[in-house]
Amino acid sequence: MILDEITNSTEYPQSINAVYDLSQLSFDNKTTAFLRSLVKKAGDYLQRNGAKTIYVCPEDLQFGMVRMWEVFIREIPIETRVTRSRNAALNLINDQKTHFT
Repeated sequence: MILDEITNSTEYPQSINAVYDLSQLSFDNKTTAFLRSLVKKAGDYLQRNGAKTIYVCPEDLQFGMVRMWEVFIREIPIETRVTRSRNAALNLINDQKTHFT
């Protein structure tokens, strides 16, 4: 899994900021149970606390599903945002003044 590779990497610090482009991911058959399983998995990556994690979701269904997931994970200290474009995501990552807390 990609998160395992990121958090176990010796090449990058565990708190590195990340942009995930989900524009090609289909949410057509995803259920609430699937999102809850992702929440459980996200709890395994608390070492990313303090890192910015931004999801690029240009389509309405993608955007809505990731926003729902963000609600589910609000108890986990992971800073996330969802944007419609890669440029908006990169602007958030590069903005030193922007904190998601």
